[in-house]
Amino acid sequence: MDQVGIIVSSSQGGALNFDAVSLQAPALRAAASFTFQIPEQTHTDSNRSLTAGKFPTPGIRVIGVTSSTGGTTIGAKLMLPIGKPETDPSTALIDNRLDKKLTSFTIKTTKLTLSKVSAIPMKCVIPLSAGLTMQDILTGIEFGLSGIHTKISVDAKGRLQSGPEQEPGVAHFTAKTIKVKLPKFSSAKLKTVATDTITIYFTLTGTGMELRDAGLGADGVVPIPNSPSKGAMPRTLSLQSAAIVAGMTYKSSVTVVFTPNDVFGTISQRSAKH
Repeated sequence: MDQVGIIVSSSQGGALNFDAVSLQAPALRAAASFTFQIPEQTHTDSNRSLTAGKFPTPGIRVIGVTSSTGGTTIGAKLMLPIGKPETDPSTALIDNRLDKKLTSFTIKTTKLTLSKVSAIPMKCVIPLSAGLTMQDILTGIEFGLSGIHTKISVDAKGRLQSGPEQEPGVAHFTAKTIKVKLPKFSSAKLKTVATDTITIYFTLTGTGMELRDAGLGADGVVPIPNSPSKGAMPRTLSLQSAAIVAGMTYKSSVTVVFTPNDVFGTISQRSAKH
């Protein structure tokens, strides 16, 4: 967080209230002009840090805010999954989940460079609610990391049927790298049980700068000027992750170690050695 962040402070009538949380000195915060970037609207409040948003359809949204004071602008982004109940209060979901966070999210150690395309293999395991049918979980699967997200549909064998849907002009997901492992169903087991999960394998591709601009930068994965080729101090970061399955939302944080170098840096989940 670059001295400013975003929280969902409350909700009412399907609208979510957003609050810019600032670590700036009180005098700077009081003089700041906050601009929120919210899908389906753009809202600017001078000297205010509150706004609201209402979303017509389910999906992962990326909420942004900038704070400008005396010619200096800082910002933050929030990766927010919006489920069916948030868009249609009459929706009745079978939600018996034991946990609303991802079971796990793993990232393979990858070297990033400023201009050369890198591929970061990832895997997320998502716990399912008991009582879901196969059809409940095949369509409208959404997932992502640090604001870089996509939507897919699969068949009963986990093979991609549609997607990956991405922001216009952005292609950090490729169909051939996406694989989905579904829970097992049979004539004796027509619905999920509490221990069932869905596992998604995917790869983010792009240059270090492209991935920074797409969302990793908002969570701290940025090149550090004048970093040495080796021996730089590693930084432990918390990346945002989110998913939607069967209309239900999941949000977690993924701890990574980012070690900057003279060409960008390395991202991994190994323990930082100081």
